[in-house]
Amino acid sequence: MRNTLRFAILAALFVSAACGGGDSSGPSDPVPTSLAISGGNNQTATVGTAVAVAPAVLVKDQRGNGIPGITVTFQVASGGGAVTGAQATTDQGGVARVGSWVLGTATGANTLNAAVTGLTAVTFTATATPGAPAALFFVTPPSGTASSGTAFAQQPVLQLKDVFGNNATTAGVQVTAAIATGGGTLLGTATVASNASGVVTFTGLGLTGAVGARTLSFTATGLPALTSGAIQLGAGAAASVAAVGAPP
Repeated sequence: MRNTLRFAILAALFVSAACGGGDSSGPSDPVPTSLAISGGNNQTATVGTAVAVAPAVLVKDQRGNGIPGITVTFQVASGGGAVTGAQATTDQGGVARVGSWVLGTATGANTLNAAVTGLTAVTFTATATPGAPAALFFVTPPSGTASSGTAFAQQPVLQLKDVFGNNATTAGVQVTAAIATGGGTLLGTATVASNASGVVTFTGLGLTGAVGARTLSFTATGLPALTSGAIQLGAGAAASVAAVGAPP
């Protein structure tokens, strides 16, 4: 009888163990615990254009696995610009990416935040660079007054600008000075190339001609002409005359 009872108890314990014992809890559901950048950080693009690689983040659970179906919100933090697809959902690997990130119209740093409820946001950084030259501007205009036959006391210095008004850092753009109104002759080197900063520096420019007002124009292929203010041209220095007395 004792042996029968012992076997019955052992059998009951075996069945209980096979059914999981007294612990009815199963594996816990995945919970988002980390948010990290997975791609598209530290890029460079021209002002007003999208970065080449759409920024992406990875959301992981408590076991370090990517979690699908999590909503990520992307928002421009600084620098202007805009995004498309600001609300993105993680894929099967836990990755979500913004539709596109267009940088602002000013050169310099741009930042983009990505956030998931309950987690610390991450920040992407990109650098906006100047666009192609679109216009000429004076850094220093030519002198407002000048003497005929003499170089301007203040020589013209120009800056290339992009369509948004940023300094266009393009070297080798040929800029030509010419008399726009008033006639006469332009002295000095009329065509100068921009340097690596997009700056065009003239030296030795001047005018010869009758007394009166002149304006100069500055042109480069594909860019609108830039015209100076009026330059009041005065008479040049008088030539010295040696008096010759009558012969004795």
